[in-house]
Amino acid sequence: MAEKLYLIRVDMERFIGPVSLREVRDSYRRMEFGLQDEIAASNKEWVAFDDLERVTRVYPELAELIKKEMLSGWGSTEPEPRSLPGAEIIESLPRRTFSIILRAILLFMIAASVFATVYVVKEKKTNEVKLLFKDPKIIQAMFYFADSYNPYFEAFMYRNRSDINRSMKKNGTYKLWIPYIRAVAFKSEGRWEGVSFKKLRGKDAMYAPADCSLKTWKTRWQRSRSQWSSFLRGRTLPAQDWAKVLVWDPIYVGQRLEHPGWIEPRNHYEACLKMALKGLEEVSNEREDSDAKILMSRLRWNLSNIEESFDSSDEHEFQMSGSLWSLSCIEDSDSDDSLSQCQNGVNLSRVWKRLIKERSQLRRARMILNNNSALRGQVINDLNERLKAIPNRGYLTNFDYRDEIKFYQLVIDNGGKLDEANAKMQKKNSSLQFLN
Repeated sequence: MAEKLYLIRVDMERFIGPVSLREVRDSYRRMEFGLQDEIAASNKEWVAFDDLERVTRVYPELAELIKKEMLSGWGSTEPEPRSLPGAEIIESLPRRTFSIILRAILLFMIAASVFATVYVVKEKKTNEVKLLFKDPKIIQAMFYFADSYNPYFEAFMYRNRSDINRSMKKNGTYKLWIPYIRAVAFKSEGRWEGVSFKKLRGKDAMYAPADCSLKTWKTRWQRSRSQWSSFLRGRTLPAQDWAKVLVWDPIYVGQRLEHPGWIEPRNHYEACLKMALKGLEEVSNEREDSDAKILMSRLRWNLSNIEESFDSSDEHEFQMSGSLWSLSCIEDSDSDDSLSQCQNGVNLSRVWKRLIKERSQLRRARMILNNNSALRGQVINDLNERLKAIPNRGYLTNFDYRDEIKFYQLVIDNGGKLDEANAKMQKKNSSLQFLN
């Protein structure tokens, strides 16, 4: 079995690695990093060395090393014992090292070429082949990212930030680089030096804030704190970004699959929700602030309806009340009876009632599709009636529901055959998915 390798992130600026567990110890003894710095293995989270509880949970193999080597004192210079059987080994070491490096470079070039070929075949973008080889670093980014985000990919992107930004301007490789830039940006603080917020958002999420950076979200939450209580009681519905994101329709966002130019997260709506949640978690304590807990629950609810892999464990239960409870109740209803219960005990203002009515009408149409594999007779007539009540644009969010309305009409025109209607819709726009 191959030895486990790690990356060490120093001062959030530079990286050491990949290194083995033994090399982690040696690097610490040479004082190349400190306890406040972070470590990660492939496809696992970054953990600070001095957070021993998390280290023990995520990287148990590191815990003993940290206790013995690091927490007992800074940078011991005790030499590492080495076994040198003979002088001939010392003489052959440079040649062997050179051979290993040469083989590694050759293997990397082969693997990168395979990844580039797979990309072209899978995405049917033969016109981009020249651009791929015009800037070989794109192939490297594809190779490091592989199927999911990981520390090695992140380190590569930050290490080559200046070259990437230059390439985007000079080589016309913007469309190839932007998915990877967005992945790194929204894994950390929602920004990438050299790329504007407007370009990070793109053109496929015009109803989301352009600036969804962590810093801006923290400011939004801090400035809106005095409005939360009135909002949650259903008395006010501010036309501000913090309120709009909380009442976003998660089904609408989830129906729009991976947008062009995105790999992880799938689109700007999802990215913005993650940054909003992260910002709220950093400026509020949900154990001490009940309003903050409800807002966080709503953001987690939205993400759990959009992203199947989102962690909605018992640690973060959905605890909502008032206006947001009514909204989430509607989105979770599977029958007209359960839908009618979603306003019980909640006294809403006129603007909230308008939003709730709109979402209820939309939910009634969606339930017909969710509860049937094919539509017949009266069910088709019911869908036709419910279709008339759906607005073209969402109240406050301004979400465009016309594509969804067109899909329902296709279902009706095709005699209730859902799969046939879905195939026709996918032919027009492959990024839309209206069936579960």
